[in-house]
Amino acid sequence: MHKIVNKPIPNTSPQTLPNGISTNFVLLGEPIRLDQVGSTGWWPSAISEQMRRKLFMRIMREGHSVPILLSICFALMAEMYTTTYDPDMVVASNSGRDQFSHNKRFRLQCEGNTITDFGICKGTAEVKPQDTFGYLMDSPDDPARVDFLRGQDPKDHYWIYFKTLREEFILDPCMFTFNMAMIVHGSAYWPHHFASFPRLSELAGIFISRDFRQTIPKMHYEKQRFSILHHKALQSIVRSEEEFQDLDRKILIAFMERVVGRTTNEVERNLLVSWTTVNRRMWISNLLHKEYLGYPSTPPIGIIYDPGEEDEHPTPAEEEADAMRYVKKWNRLAKKGEITSAQLMDAVFRWDKMPPEEKLAWRKGNKRRT
Repeated sequence: MHKIVNKPIPNTSPQTLPNGISTNFVLLGEPIRLDQVGSTGWWPSAISEQMRRKLFMRIMREGHSVPILLSICFALMAEMYTTTYDPDMVVASNSGRDQFSHNKRFRLQCEGNTITDFGICKGTAEVKPQDTFGYLMDSPDDPARVDFLRGQDPKDHYWIYFKTLREEFILDPCMFTFNMAMIVHGSAYWPHHFASFPRLSELAGIFISRDFRQTIPKMHYEKQRFSILHHKALQSIVRSEEEFQDLDRKILIAFMERVVGRTTNEVERNLLVSWTTVNRRMWISNLLHKEYLGYPSTPPIGIIYDPGEEDEHPTPAEEEADAMRYVKKWNRLAKKGEITSAQLMDAVFRWDKMPPEEKLAWRKGNKRRT
């Protein structure tokens, strides 16, 4: 890790490289110890501790999005959809002799509807160049040369989809690094019987339902999708008590390489298998102890603001203007015959009930378009 010697603050104009890449440059200085990352010594020129903390959170969430997303989905597949219920094994499961196995059948639901499919989508995300990062540092081999490392690319973006018979949902934990800093307060979801799992106070992620999708500009542009729930090879995975077998690993890695469209490196392969194993054990612990029954009915969401952003509350006139833009959008759809009068009224009433975080996301999304 290295010191940061410039001020890669949000809402600044992006810089453009000769190859046409526009981004917010992060200039890296001398190396520092890992335990200093996030400290004053790591970024001495930060305007405030709040800004330093948010930049740290954004950088720490850079990269490895595909192993992260696939490990979540693979663990769900392994522990909720490849288990066959056997009543003769109930006593053994309840005895506590094997804390990393279960034989009960569980299925996912969303808003009371059974999930009929889930998997990963590949495409692009609507992101401004100044909300991406590019890292510059002096080359260790040639002092006259500067090395450039591009951060996460919104043109090569991935997210999870869930489908019910009624609608489709998007779960995207990978937008935080692009300054779409919506989070779920994590303490309500901390595992109580799996001590090795990190207890994060903020869990980055955007969950987009049909209602949420109708209130904000489009952020995701899908090019390809890969079902995990209905993938025959993944369904055939056989789990051992502690970890995946060699054949299972080959199936997981082959699926990842099909998604990204290239041969993956050793780090990516190891992360996929390691994170899938950890997530699998976390799910088993959760299901055995029924921790999911204690989750809040509505996730406690929030936003990690940029410095001063939380103080820039819209004036009554601005709030009224936001509401008018929102209503005009739905009026246009009604005039085109794309929605009914009843749907128009539902949309209007939805604005009054919309949480402040969703209104802020809508406001930011409209600024992106202007």
